Amino acid sequence: MKILITCILFTLFLAPNLAIFASYTHECDIMRHLPPLSEGVLPQNEDRTDLTVEDKIRTIAKEEGFKWPDYLVRLANCESKLGKYKENKQGNYPQGSVDRGVFMINDYWHSEVSDEQAHDLDWATRWTIKRINAGYQGEWACDRII
Repeated sequence: MKILITCILFTLFLAPNLAIFASYTHECDIMRHLPPLSEGVLPQNEDRTDLTVEDKIRTIAKEEGFKWPDYLVRLANCESKLGKYKENKQGNYPQGSVDRGVFMINDYWHSEVSDEQAHDLDWATRWTIKRINAGYQGEWACDRII
């Protein structure tokens, strides 16, 4: 009975977009296919589509041993509202340059970073961590705000 109630609640509240209607005779098919969760541990696979941008940034920061994951999330939120594919072409110096990706990496000042890299959350987060660890935290306009 407990499994039946859990399955019904899961279907109603946690999986409204799933087109799965399990038969509730003995076990819930939905529950059987879910990966086990470890309490308080972020998933290690950054390719998981169920993680938010914030969760992915935190996971990468943990993998890199970065001490300030909250700062990284605030920086990305301030720079791009956590938008991996955002671009800013207005008000940049020099005029005509483009800020790209979740951390708004400028194409003029960082021409070594391709558009593909700037828009890749994993790559851009690791690059940003390296820049901050190397003492270039002040490169981001939002550093002065957050």
